[in-house]
Amino acid sequence: MQQGDTTTAEPSSKDGSSRTRSRKVMWGLAAIVVTAIIVAIGWRLTLYKTHIPPESVDLSLSVYPLTDKPSLAVLPFQNLTGDPQQEYFSDGIADQLITSLSQAPYLYVTARTSTFAFKANPMQVQEIAAKLGVQYLLEGSVQRDKDRVRIHVQLIDGRNGNHIWAETYDRNFSDLFAVQDEITMAVMAVLNVQITGYATGALKYSRPTRLNAYEHYLKGLYYHLGRRPEDVKRARQSFEEAVHIDPNFGRAYTWMANTYLDEIDLRLTTQREQVLEKAEQAVSRALAVDPDYPPYGTMSRISRLKKDMENAIVYGRKAVQQAPNDSGRHYMLCLALERGEQFEEAVESCETALRLAPFRPVNYVLELAWSLVGKTQYDTSIPLFKEVIDRSPQSFYAYLAYKGLTAAYELSDRHVDANLAAQNVMRMNPNFSLENESRLSPAKEGPFKQRMMNAYRDAGLK
Repeated sequence: MQQGDTTTAEPSSKDGSSRTRSRKVMWGLAAIVVTAIIVAIGWRLTLYKTHIPPESVDLSLSVYPLTDKPSLAVLPFQNLTGDPQQEYFSDGIADQLITSLSQAPYLYVTARTSTFAFKANPMQVQEIAAKLGVQYLLEGSVQRDKDRVRIHVQLIDGRNGNHIWAETYDRNFSDLFAVQDEITMAVMAVLNVQITGYATGALKYSRPTRLNAYEHYLKGLYYHLGRRPEDVKRARQSFEEAVHIDPNFGRAYTWMANTYLDEIDLRLTTQREQVLEKAEQAVSRALAVDPDYPPYGTMSRISRLKKDMENAIVYGRKAVQQAPNDSGRHYMLCLALERGEQFEEAVESCETALRLAPFRPVNYVLELAWSLVGKTQYDTSIPLFKEVIDRSPQSFYAYLAYKGLTAAYELSDRHVDANLAAQNVMRMNPNFSLENESRLSPAKEGPFKQRMMNAYRDAGLK
């Protein structure tokens, strides 16, 4: 029928009722189709991100109790050089101060992972102190010109923003190490922190004899601490350059070893045994040139990857003893304890690491969740796995979190949720197989590993 006919013809009542019924049928069919499409889209989205049910809690608001020690955060130092390529140097100065101050057992020092979050997000000092849960902030700037370096530092009371102490060091570049030590000792003195003999010795741990070796070392740390897979080799190249310039630079050998271990942890290599051997060689060299300060943290990491959990735990505890305020060392101990199935202590170590790193690095949160699974506290672990996925949805950590969700749901009899989590495991790693998982799993052979493998299988993974 043409358009003119529809506007002029008067339909009969019979034709009208027939058309009304047709329209109802058509609208009904359309509603069914739309509903089906919405359901299909919803199901598809479920596969791409596990739904977070109402019982989840925002654990990012959790704050572990404040310590009774003086508490300090070292903020990123400003690069006043005018050259963005020198950013590694200003970052390195702040990072080395964190490392030095962390040696003192009577001072609480916030981890780099939390303080450096403010580098691109400046705030009022009182707000930063409140977010980090600390009493004091150390901030500064670095300016370098050929053979001179100018470092300005100031210690601030985070409760009211008042400046407690400030100093400017305008020195020859060759005096850099002395300046770092002076700043560390001055901060401890102002805060009335007891300085132990062990801490003062650790300040000079494994320093190179040539400053250009130290520059390459700082570049290596800059790349390594970025935690990007593409930077692993760049970090190693910088450490290799450092030891080429100074073959007795023990700390550079230690971090070189860690770049090899990163290849295994991030699954960037299929040559696991060969890479482990190179890491062990680098640690052996570090011990040979600097026997007074063994790299226990790295030694724990190597033992754990070799599934020698007894030594991994021993070295992990010694690493914490060396630097009790270093969140990374508590995290490494947590990893060793969890893999060694000492879950109660693993939870305590992870919680300490998170207390020292209030911005909750996702790998710390993930390891706490796995430790809780080991304690069969599945309902407590589930929100933590979801936090990892929500904060880092496309990362390797999210993949590990989906595996954790699969097990936690299955072992708490939430089989539908377990199956959805398992589908996300396959989405993120289409080559997943139980055979490969059993072979590559960092867990030692025993009841816990068997429980996980059975849970994966029951949730539908093959």
